[in-house]
Amino acid sequence: MAQKRKIAREIVDVVEGDYRETLQKARHFQVVLTHLQYEGKASWGRNIQRARELSRFLSQEVNGHMGEEERTVFPFLQSHIPKLESLISLLCLEHQDFKKNLISFQSLLETLAKKRSGARGRLMGKLKEKGMYLIYLLQGHLLEESGILYKVAERELRRDEKRELIRRIRVTKHPSEIKIKRRYAKK
Repeated sequence: MAQKRKIAREIVDVVEGDYRETLQKARHFQVVLTHLQYEGKASWGRNIQRARELSRFLSQEVNGHMGEEERTVFPFLQSHIPKLESLISLLCLEHQDFKKNLISFQSLLETLAKKRSGARGRLMGKLKEKGMYLIYLLQGHLLEESGILYKVAERELRRDEKRELIRRIRVTKHPSEIKIKRRYAKK
């Protein structure tokens, strides 16, 4: 019985462990946006650089993770738990919305970085609004996945299916690292 609980709980543990870093980066992103808006000229370059780094993290790691989920985890769940189809469709739409808004944010960030200090005000407001939307979308999205999708999977899947789902989740953890490992493994 303890083994059964361990496997069932492991799905949520794996997912929540993976999401911890992303949520921490999202909170840091919020701080950086606030600093960018209020710290002024002396810290402008440093804050722009931090915003670029966090934007790159979101683009590479989070977008990569979302793509891997759509290719591996979601089809598995749809085939084994058909009642999740609507939720999975919603999550895929959120993925698309996140990707589209992230591209818009990155474009605004680069435009803002080139502006002189007097012309930044209105554009800075748009950038912060877009960034905050991304943060809240991501936080809500991760809550839906860990709090609903994977908890239903824990209840509905058989032991062997849970093991397969955990394997698929682990593959989606850090797609960029997996690609790098594959690249070096071929040589």
